Amino acid sequence: MRVHFHGAAGEVTGSLHEVEAAGHRLVIDCGMIQGSPEAERRNAEPFPVEPSGIDALVISHAHIDHIGRVPLLVQRGYRGPIYAQRATADLMPIMLLDAASIAEGEAERANRDLRRGEPETLPLYTRGDVEAAMAQVRPLPYDAPEDILPGVTLTYREAGHILGSCVV
Repeated sequence: MRVHFHGAAGEVTGSLHEVEAAGHRLVIDCGMIQGSPEAERRNAEPFPVEPSGIDALVISHAHIDHIGRVPLLVQRGYRGPIYAQRATADLMPIMLLDAASIAEGEAERANRDLRRGEPETLPLYTRGDVEAAMAQVRPLPYDAPEDILPGVTLTYREAGHILGSCVV
């Protein structure tokens, strides 16, 4: 097993950890980078892992710095399952639709006064992208080992951080 820390390492937002195990590539969390405008611009950069090369996405909890780029990952080609504890799966659309609505509103306001030749501002993702991502979510209970890939078993243990938060 190999683990690569691509986010929330040296900073507290943008959680994204790549795990290579049993010949598979998993990503744990896909969070939004928050803070300064410069930091937040990094959300639109290419992912450190090619989305189409990920076999499974595992979510630890529904805070936006852990799930905030999930719709973008799907928009950019991730087609596999998204595993989340049941309560986290229930919270995800609430959190992600709110983030999409904010992004859409900010883009709309930014585009109101565009000057000739200025590029249009696009939201990081839309509410439609959230719906597409949620179609891939597979809710799981606590304390029930689940074989998610050949040779890879996922068990969620209660973390007590927020409703649905897990130790993976």
